[in-house]
Amino acid sequence: MKALVWYGINDVRVDDVPDPQILDPRDA
Repeated sequence: MKALVWYGINDVRVDDVPDPQILDPRDA
């Protein structure tokens, strides 16, 4: 999926990142 990723001051990019996953069954 695409997401805005902050790399530093004046450096924000649109990158491909993994889809979020539920790691713990108690996560809401």
